[in-house]
Amino acid sequence: MIILVSFPRSGSSWVQKYVNKYNTINYNAKDLYDYFGQKVKGTVYQKIDFLETRRKLGQEYSVKYFTYHDPVNTQWFRDFYKGSTIIKLNRNDKYRAFLSYIAQYETGWRFHNPKKIGDVNLFSKVCKELIASEEAMKEWFERYESFVEYNDYAEEWIYEELTHKYLCNKLNISNVDIRDSYSVINYEERIINIREVKKYFENETRSI
Repeated sequence: MIILVSFPRSGSSWVQKYVNKYNTINYNAKDLYDYFGQKVKGTVYQKIDFLETRRKLGQEYSVKYFTYHDPVNTQWFRDFYKGSTIIKLNRNDKYRAFLSYIAQYETGWRFHNPKKIGDVNLFSKVCKELIASEEAMKEWFERYESFVEYNDYAEEWIYEELTHKYLCNKLNISNVDIRDSYSVINYEERIINIREVKKYFENETRSI
């Protein structure tokens, strides 16, 4: 299987659609997306037990991981996905990823990915006159360090270099559902304390 390991606001939800399609076609895997995220109830041990139990019954699952998810840097992860192709999805534009993370943090992650028509407009309405808290900025950098340090992967994909056609050809798949994105949103115009945010980003980036 292909296992995607990435970081928030780096195109992982978009790319995972292609990975899920590949895993479904080739391994009859079901989609669990970011199963180890906070929105899915249960402890890490309960979730691991579920994956192990279902595998024994012949059912695989396609899961998207962030590098700060508890299982990623463990022996269990290496053993469970032995033989799978681990892809690290990176993004060149770290500053925009940072701003996108802050915007989602301050709006409660209600529209973190457009799932239906109209979600972009809904998010655009709430994503305005934001004051970025130090907590949001600090959380991004604390989690980002785990991404920088992660090196246990077979291939690295760069978000800005990927296209629908490229992914379909590379994975030999088709008919992937494409949704809208927030690429048109200018986050700098929507964050009131943007000067403070820029300074924080520049200072912290120097130390990584």
